[in-house]
Amino acid sequence: MSALTPAPAEWWRPERVSEDHLAKGVPPPRAPEAAGGPSTPAFRALLTFTFINILAPQQWVPPLRPLRIALIAAVTGIAVHLVHRYRLGRPLSVWGREMALLAALVAWAVVTVPFSYWPGGSVSLLTEMYFKAVAIFWLLANCVDSLGRLRTLVWSLTGMSVQVAAANAATWSVVNLMDAAEAGPRAEASIVLCRNLFIYFSEQKIREAVAMFAARMRRPGYLAVGVSESLLKVTNDFDLRDVGGAFLYVKR
Repeated sequence: MSALTPAPAEWWRPERVSEDHLAKGVPPPRAPEAAGGPSTPAFRALLTFTFINILAPQQWVPPLRPLRIALIAAVTGIAVHLVHRYRLGRPLSVWGREMALLAALVAWAVVTVPFSYWPGGSVSLLTEMYFKAVAIFWLLANCVDSLGRLRTLVWSLTGMSVQVAAANAATWSVVNLMDAAEAGPRAEASIVLCRNLFIYFSEQKIREAVAMFAARMRRPGYLAVGVSESLLKVTNDFDLRDVGGAFLYVKR
């Protein structure tokens, strides 16, 4: 006859308080930290990586731009965690359905790059955005293993969001880009951001929208589209130029 071993309590669930503890006013005993958990430097690297991706300090401090500080923070966090787990003889990463799905999505993204409309833009999207999201997800799954760290992460994100919300306060309106009378007045600007919209348009509709931008934008006018979108075969009204390290379509 074998005894059943109870499953370990999940750290994010509230602790049950017995009637004895309630009657005596004594706080319940806390379970000890699991051996081989994530190291403090790895968790700090996660917070640093998140801070850099949300607030982008390199935009405000030009000397930081060539240093790729986000990449340094991510690699540091992942390397420290892997070394820590290896030295303890523990599995290098947690595993489950979510991690399996993540691995499948990464594999699918990499395999389909050669078949994309703009392979070069797809590679840039993978390296500049997609892999950052993957790194954050992996670090979150492996480094946030207690209520204390979860609280620290939540309060850190709350503090970061205050600056983001204040910096992006604006008045928004919804317009139909295919209606020149409605969208035209909003196109009378020097800079127009039209990212990840044309991927949903037919080539004819893209031509119509770009023609409206060309007619209404100021000169010089800068049109920014998504990394997976290209206007090279669509219009002759804009030239693709490198402006401060970013590719923009400049009105002729």
